[in-house]
Amino acid sequence: MPQDLIRSYLRALLGGLLLVACGAPPEDMPSEEPLGTEEAALCSGLSVTSLSADGASSYQGELAGSGTWAVTTSSNGVRLEYRLDGKLITTEDRLNTADTWFVSQAGITCGLHVLKVEAWPLVVDSSGNRTVCWSNSKAIYKHVRQECPTVAAGANHTAELMEDGSVRAWGYNQYGQLG
Repeated sequence: MPQDLIRSYLRALLGGLLLVACGAPPEDMPSEEPLGTEEAALCSGLSVTSLSADGASSYQGELAGSGTWAVTTSSNGVRLEYRLDGKLITTEDRLNTADTWFVSQAGITCGLHVLKVEAWPLVVDSSGNRTVCWSNSKAIYKHVRQECPTVAAGANHTAELMEDGSVRAWGYNQYGQLG
């Protein structure tokens, strides 16, 4: 216990000597740069110059879409984000000033869906550090309909999906096929 007390006193004494020898920090020490200032300077003048959808469709529960994008030449890439009905499908960084985007998603349910593609300019420095210019985005929306089978026929019965979502069935019902 006394050794711990002695060590504490020695640390305090040595710390004080270092401050005297090296000088205390100035009272008017500049504050740190506000967060986002470096990004704002780096992203100034950068933008997504074009973002288009060549097409989007759905077949048998799988959605596919593609299009093109371009960014200002001071930017050396783009961050792309794909959402279906507001839910994130995936994101990707593409290093180029213009290229094609494409996305696909399985398990699409029947009905009308909204595909959103959003793009932000991206700067990658020589060390590989990536800066996404979050305030300079461009987005496009594409409506995609996944058709629902409206009529299903068995050997002796038929069922139809109605516009309101209900199902009507008719035919031979010996084994409960209709209900």
